Amino acid sequence: MVKKRLSTTERSTTVNTAEPKPRRFSQAWRWGGVAFLLVGALVVATFAFRHDLVTHAIRIALDTSDANPVNFRVEEANFDRLVLSAIHAGPEAAVKIERLIVAYTPTALMDRRIDRLDIDGLTVHLQANEDGVSIAGLDAIQGRPDNDDGRNWTIETVALKDAVISMDAPVGSRMTINGDIRAIADDRFHGALHFDGVLRVPGATSTDVEGAIEFTASSTSVETAQLTLRTPNLPFPHLDDAQLDAVATLKGKEIETKGTIKSRQGDVLFEIAGAIPDDGDWRSLRGTGTIAANLADVAISEANATLSAVGQIAAVITSDGLSVTALKPLEFKALTPSGPMTARVEPNDAPMLEVQHEQGRFRSAMLHVADATVSGADHVVQFTEGDAVITLEPTPMVAVRSLTVTDLSKSRLAPPLNISGRATLEQTRIPFDATMTAADEKMRVDVTGTWNRDTETAEADIRMHPVRFAPGNLQPKDLAPTLNAPISNVKGRVSAQGTLAWRDGRLRPNLLVRIEKTEMEVQGFHLQGLAGAVRVIGFDPPRTPRGQRIKIDRVMAGVPMTDADIRFQLDARQRVHIESATVNLLGGRASQSNAIFDTAKTRYQGTLDLTGVSLQALLDLVELDGSTATGHVGGRIPITFESGKVSITGGTLSTESPGVLRYIPLTTPTSLLNQGEGVTLALRALENFHYQSLGVGIDGGAGRGWTSRLQIAGKNPDFMEGYPFAFNINLSGDLDKVLLSALLGLTLPDRIQERLERK
Repeated sequence: MVKKRLSTTERSTTVNTAEPKPRRFSQAWRWGGVAFLLVGALVVATFAFRHDLVTHAIRIALDTSDANPVNFRVEEANFDRLVLSAIHAGPEAAVKIERLIVAYTPTALMDRRIDRLDIDGLTVHLQANEDGVSIAGLDAIQGRPDNDDGRNWTIETVALKDAVISMDAPVGSRMTINGDIRAIADDRFHGALHFDGVLRVPGATSTDVEGAIEFTASSTSVETAQLTLRTPNLPFPHLDDAQLDAVATLKGKEIETKGTIKSRQGDVLFEIAGAIPDDGDWRSLRGTGTIAANLADVAISEANATLSAVGQIAAVITSDGLSVTALKPLEFKALTPSGPMTARVEPNDAPMLEVQHEQGRFRSAMLHVADATVSGADHVVQFTEGDAVITLEPTPMVAVRSLTVTDLSKSRLAPPLNISGRATLEQTRIPFDATMTAADEKMRVDVTGTWNRDTETAEADIRMHPVRFAPGNLQPKDLAPTLNAPISNVKGRVSAQGTLAWRDGRLRPNLLVRIEKTEMEVQGFHLQGLAGAVRVIGFDPPRTPRGQRIKIDRVMAGVPMTDADIRFQLDARQRVHIESATVNLLGGRASQSNAIFDTAKTRYQGTLDLTGVSLQALLDLVELDGSTATGHVGGRIPITFESGKVSITGGTLSTESPGVLRYIPLTTPTSLLNQGEGVTLALRALENFHYQSLGVGIDGGAGRGWTSRLQIAGKNPDFMEGYPFAFNINLSGDLDKVLLSALLGLTLPDRIQERLERK
């Protein structure tokens, strides 16, 4: 019985231990099936509701950013691709994307890598300020880290299609961009983008822009880049239909730009090379550049003129400013309302322009003139070795330091002048003052005036300090090269004061020239004690109004003359109109009016009126030995003097009252010997001839001979019982030589000179 129970027990144990196994296995499968169904259901649900889940996940991720609010629509969400559309991010939808396609693989996502981003219809508005450029409305997210653990996402390729980026200041623009950016080895990427759009420059109209940029960069810097740019309608000042084509190349921190501006007026070529500042502030850019221009008929509306320009310059940009040097001659031609003008600036090793700035703000500019020439209709002026400093604060001002101005034209207005001065800009007025020196500072002129920009006129007060002339040192022609008057050996002092005006393209002086006790020689006449005030109303040529007056103490011209008083006018043809002139000579007085002396032709024409001239002085003048006379003569002598030759037409002299004429030579002149009884009787009568009248008629001139008619009526009370005689003597010969000897300064014998001076 026991054994049986044991076997039964064993059997039961066996059975008990074997039978539950199928039951437990069935439960595992049952639970596994349930789990599989749940996971499958979850996967199916996830796939089925993937759009909502992706939307929810993106919103959770964006909740921690400052780009809210963000609106979008999920078009597609697969294991290898995500498509979003109608994306609006930031306040007032600062960033818009029409369609965003994200391509990836699960493995790539685990490595924080996205294979490709296709961005269609991106719209971004940028705003610029002193701190840089930011996305409008999203300033707060600038500079945020990509993630909290410092691990960055890698995007293998970013493709842009019809991206629109706009900016308002400082240069407004709206660009459409297409292209892609691809990741390459070592955390670097390469991009190729094409753009086109509109550029708005302050103060100018908008211009169309198109171009492309290709670059290689890392996350921290740009290694290389090349930008090509074209603007078919560049709003370049004063150029019509201007077109810009430029290429900029960046290697590391070195940038080089080459370009051409083509227009209907000509071409401008430029090259610029430099280094990008370490601080990224383009205002401190440093480098070099060249500009070459060949332009014609450029309309300058502000000056109502057209301009042509040819030349080449080099520029150097430093941390402090800019310097410009002429590499080739700079030639300018302008057609102005005042007439044509040309200018030429010669190349020089020294900079012709230096601009200084401080923290990006203009501080000053210096213009250095080594050798420049400006030509007008009638004048050629050279500017050498001078500096002009330009400042804008507190008031725009130009200060000129030691500029030498030389008139190279045939009709030179002035000698080489050294000019220093300044001019300021006050709305439409430009007040200026200057000091000019010449002839080693022997002459100094102070100028103060104003230029009116609206009327293009100028008015200035002029003061010339006293100038001391001396033979062999300084002469009037040294200061007035156009002065054709035959003046020499000037000794004395001259000053001037008045105004200068610029109107209708002409310089109009109104100066009062003061002459103080000056001595000089004029056409053989030696003048002493000359004084007066002469008003000058023209420089080219010099001219005066009517009624100018000078006085001369003494005129030495063979015949001493004193107390001359002359009123005259110098006209534009360099003719001296002698309105009236009086002088004491030969014991009487000579006067004339309405005479003309042409200084250019050395020609004089006038009528000399004589009154109270001593007859004895006339005899002494012709050195008639043994002759004496009493009484005075007067008359009119029309005189023409040209090129050293004298002519007289209808000259007459006659005594004013009866007198005595005695002619008793020590030796009878040979020409009077053996001339017959008539001459012998005449000589006897003239030994003590009491004349009632005496007259002389003079006619003739060089090339047509001279004739003189001497008429004397009277008697000798000691001869032939006072028988009356009437002499009619016709003379001919070189009377012009006698007159020239007397009038043009040949020295008389000392004994005669002393006698004449006592008259």
